[in-house]
Amino acid sequence: MCGIALIVSGIRIDTSCLPFDSTSSTRKTEKLLFSLDDLKSALRRRGPDSVCAKKLLLQSEENLISSFTDNGVSSSERDNADGIHTAKLHFFGATLQLRGINPLIQPLVDASGNVLVYNGEIFGGFDLESDCNDTEFLMRTLGECCSCASCSAGHCVECGKSSVLGVLSAIKGPWAIIYWQDSSRTLWFGRDGFGRRSLLVHWPTEDDPTFLLSSVSPVSPVQFAPGKNMCSLYGAAWMTRASSFNIVDTGSKQIGNASKDKTMFSQDEDKIIWKNCHSASCQEVPRDSHPFYSFFVFTVLCSEDETPNGIGCFSYWEELPCGIYSLHVDVSKPSGYLVAEVKMHGYANSMLTELIKWDRISVEPSSEDLKTCCHKFSRGQRAIHLASSESVPNETGSVQSAIPVSAQSLLEALKESVLRRTSLYTVYQHGAVSMTKHCVRDLSAKFIEGVDSKEEEMAVTSGIRQEEFVPVAILFSGGLDSMILAALLDKCLDPNYEIDLLNVSFDGHLAPDRQSAKAGLNELRRVAPSRKWRLVEIDADLSDLVFETSHVVSLINPANTYMVDLSNLMSNQLQLHLLRGDMHIIKDLNIGIALWLASGGNGWVSDANMSDNDNNHVRIKYESNAKILLVGSGADEQCAGYGRHRTSYRRGSWLGLHEEMRLDMQRIWRRNLGRDDRCIADNGKEARFPFLDEDVIRLLLDMPLWEVANLDQPIGIGDKKILREVAKLLGLYEAAVLPKRAIQFGSRIARESNRKNFGSNRAANQASAGSVRINRKSSFC
Repeated sequence: MCGIALIVSGIRIDTSCLPFDSTSSTRKTEKLLFSLDDLKSALRRRGPDSVCAKKLLLQSEENLISSFTDNGVSSSERDNADGIHTAKLHFFGATLQLRGINPLIQPLVDASGNVLVYNGEIFGGFDLESDCNDTEFLMRTLGECCSCASCSAGHCVECGKSSVLGVLSAIKGPWAIIYWQDSSRTLWFGRDGFGRRSLLVHWPTEDDPTFLLSSVSPVSPVQFAPGKNMCSLYGAAWMTRASSFNIVDTGSKQIGNASKDKTMFSQDEDKIIWKNCHSASCQEVPRDSHPFYSFFVFTVLCSEDETPNGIGCFSYWEELPCGIYSLHVDVSKPSGYLVAEVKMHGYANSMLTELIKWDRISVEPSSEDLKTCCHKFSRGQRAIHLASSESVPNETGSVQSAIPVSAQSLLEALKESVLRRTSLYTVYQHGAVSMTKHCVRDLSAKFIEGVDSKEEEMAVTSGIRQEEFVPVAILFSGGLDSMILAALLDKCLDPNYEIDLLNVSFDGHLAPDRQSAKAGLNELRRVAPSRKWRLVEIDADLSDLVFETSHVVSLINPANTYMVDLSNLMSNQLQLHLLRGDMHIIKDLNIGIALWLASGGNGWVSDANMSDNDNNHVRIKYESNAKILLVGSGADEQCAGYGRHRTSYRRGSWLGLHEEMRLDMQRIWRRNLGRDDRCIADNGKEARFPFLDEDVIRLLLDMPLWEVANLDQPIGIGDKKILREVAKLLGLYEAAVLPKRAIQFGSRIARESNRKNFGSNRAANQASAGSVRINRKSSFC
């Protein structure tokens, strides 16, 4: 996992050729308030091993473009020269190294002047040696690519070389990239077809011509629009029935025309006082009239300027739509300014394009299909029939119902997917040894004496390392998806390594996910008794997470952020906006907090979870050092695991179900994966998604839909039918019948959030019923 970013200034960029709207009237008034240090700090959390920056200068003179690094001559001196225009490209790279044998520092620059920052993994499409770092491999491969400006296919017809487009399209695995090809004066950037790695963009506008790309939004406590009249701040308001609001302002910069030393908020037993930034007047808000709410991004109009109904959208960043983009820099005539046009390219890989379209040949079954479940696979698997099913014995020796070969095929594909993502060559070995030495010293408080450093490393590696170093962990609820991943990881990982199961709860041992996690742990012990399983219980109290919540808000950004007119603060209209309009924000925030805490791995280990003896157990503080986290994202989307899939099936039968599943897969980059990547990577961990492996997606699409799910059957049987059969093949009979439960509900964060937001779950449900977006088109598909 890495953090990458780019800031481009001095180039007049045209985005009119993009197949989507990249301009917004609200964005014309925005100002960039975070510094380069803010950006580096945000990236460093994603890539703690190294952080570096590289500045590339482009200079136009007499219709020619020269590129060079900043060698001490200031850009202002060059700009002052007659007829010379200079553009700056600031590349940033922060690295969490998980592959290779030598330390890597990004950005990479080769002898030809090409610059690369890369956040991703190459799990297929190219043959890499086991000790090869994929970023270095990609740099070499891209350096050999054609630089013809007209080349838009996988291979150049003129020179026969591969193209940048072709190389990126061939990668199997998650990736986001920023690459400067110096010979063609072209900037390439983009992300994989499913958006498994975050990449945010700020498109240039008339008022703000800066072009930015970043893995994450910097923590910026203030964003304000038109100069003096509007401000936005991150604040937290917690309220109980027995106390007044406690408002925490996490800002640190000037807010509107008011400095931080001026009182922004004060609190009283019965009211909140907001001191207007512009006129210093105050408005009182009686405690009883204000809605219950937790954390939100709040914007106040400090003058009469207002958007319709007091509500507007305010976000500096957008999720970059999945694709490959190029920006070719040229010199305009006769002005000599540097100009560029952004183009979006289709992937030069027909198999990948088919996956993104998410077309399935066999959608509607005949009555005979449903009776016998006998079918033929498409695309080369026509000979596979359910008649060749095998009988699977259960733990008592009796025979279970027949399991189709399709489930066996999926089991093998998932096993290969997990193996690709957990092979030890994907774990940076130097970091593993260093981590082990650190852990050993902390535990024993002793140092190996009389041994040189090389012998010490060998001793640690051959002796204690396999017991102490945990290379892979699982975000674990004990549900169907995480249980399958755990059982498969046991088959793929060296048996000497322990496996951490990371489970978060906002209601202690009473949360459904905590209970299912403990039950799942017992079942895993049964199917894999020789493996050491460690259930890490991560307990949290939402009331204690004020500043952590403000941090997660920056991670889920860009979420919907509303501007609220202060004059409406006491109105029913505003309460409706907060209670209804921000429900998606609250959901994203709840999920983000749960993922952020779980991936941090900082919790408790009970000795009852380390053995079968539950008597007289104690809990020990523990922090997982696993850098790779397996996550079950994509299972519900592909196998009809959501409640809305059952609704779509009732309304539109099989075609309706297929279209809903297709919609989920085509918007998963926007609704889930970008947010999840940012929240998990912020802990210096890398999320890997075995269910979103290209081969797994292909196999599931090759199967008839009725073999994947049958929603005529009850919950816990027909939804994710194929995965339940896989679980049975793995011996996970209890997990095979578990219903779907989202993390925000299983961890109980949704309930706790509802209590703080609305006073109760019931009030929250009433508020969200029929919720709609106000004065803007939804940012979701």
